[in-house]
Amino acid sequence: MFKHWRALVGGLFFIQPAWEFIKWVLDWAGRIDLITSHLHDFGVQAMLDFISHPPAWTFLPSVGAGLLLIWWDVKRKEVAEIELNKKLLIGFYVGCAAVTIGIWGTALPLYTPKRPPVPPPPSKSVEAPKPVLPPLPPPKPPWLSPEEIALQQNKSRPLLIYSPQEIFAMLAEGQNINVFGDRWVKIAGATSSLPTPEKIQNKDYYRIEFKLDSVRSDYGRVATYFDPKKYGDMLMNTRPGSQLKAVCQLTKVESKQPYPNNSFYSTITEYTFIYYNCEPL
Repeated sequence: MFKHWRALVGGLFFIQPAWEFIKWVLDWAGRIDLITSHLHDFGVQAMLDFISHPPAWTFLPSVGAGLLLIWWDVKRKEVAEIELNKKLLIGFYVGCAAVTIGIWGTALPLYTPKRPPVPPPPSKSVEAPKPVLPPLPPPKPPWLSPEEIALQQNKSRPLLIYSPQEIFAMLAEGQNINVFGDRWVKIAGATSSLPTPEKIQNKDYYRIEFKLDSVRSDYGRVATYFDPKKYGDMLMNTRPGSQLKAVCQLTKVESKQPYPNNSFYSTITEYTFIYYNCEPL
């Protein structure tokens, strides 16, 4: 190989001209591509399509014309064999190999995709934040306070631990509440009526009503009776929605059908709990 160093060195001089020739070819290739993209505007595209994609029937004529031209050229003159110089041929091969290696060495980094960097492992494990639960609502206070129970026991009037709403719920659920007759009950809440004068067995009363929450399809209300001579002045300013607290004696329960002529609402019952001997607290 070192005997042909002159040919190798001579081949290196072909690198620059070869590179310029390649750029020239690429430049003209771009121009030709631009021109061919506009051939349909000049009517040339149809002709080129016929030449590049001829119909099937043109196969035999094309083969015949080609063979005819070859036979004519052979008969016209003999092809002379050209003997190439071996040293120049080796130099040409070396030059082509150098140009190829130079082009690939330049283009390979441009077309090799870069791998994304591998993220480093986390130094510490990150714990998910614990959900913050809303605080629980405070428990509902008991219906009777120890002070209220002690006060009424001192007056020999023990109170039921149930509220009027709970007594109504028991009755609507089918419980027999006759055991609560003439027992003392604490009444507390917003009134639903003004004090209404009534005379029962030649005795005057002020009647004040409270609404109860419906249970299933039944409605309920509380009717309390106060002595107007004792508590008239205090109750005179009571209006619907006023807060009133009292101790009363459960006397009886009245019930009626609010829609007696309508079979669809025949299951609805309205209860009125009558409380006498009421004393405001």
